[in-house]
Amino acid sequence: MTATSGGAVRPMIHVQPAAELRRPFAVWATAQRPKIRTVSTSAFAVPAGLFAGMPEELLIGALIDGHGYVSPVEDATLGRPAPGAPDPGGEADIAPADTAALVPAAPSAAVGAVMTAAAVVAAAAEPLPPGDDQRPPTQAEEAPEIPEGVFPCPHCDKELTTARGRDMHARKVHGMGVEE
Repeated sequence: MTATSGGAVRPMIHVQPAAELRRPFAVWATAQRPKIRTVSTSAFAVPAGLFAGMPEELLIGALIDGHGYVSPVEDATLGRPAPGAPDPGGEADIAPADTAALVPAAPSAAVGAVMTAAAVVAAAAEPLPPGDDQRPPTQAEEAPEIPEGVFPCPHCDKELTTARGRDMHARKVHGMGVEE
């Protein structure tokens, strides 16, 4: 999107024509009113209104906003169906027809293996018996109760009356902050 002199924003489409079509594209771009400007050494900013009426042959092989341009003219010339076009059966062809050959058929032993794996997972899901948790208490668990309005320094035994004072003390005296 690019702002105009009146402050309104109008959409711009960045077109990077194929290297061999850069000069013909530039000739077309400078013939437009207002002229289409360049945004880099190989890309142009085309207003959306002009993009729809551009000559198709200038877009073949181009990058449009970073994506390759898919030309219906080029597809028709090469005999390719348009992307997402319905096949004679009425369904859209979203993948090449030969992909079914790439997927091997599942042997019957694999089905049993899946069932066995499911049984193993179910057995592992049973709760474990309660155990002895003999880990040492964490510093937070064994810390004594601190009265309200007292802010002890974690680096020494000094107690301060505000958190700000404690933080400043830790920075000035100990050269470090307070981890909370």
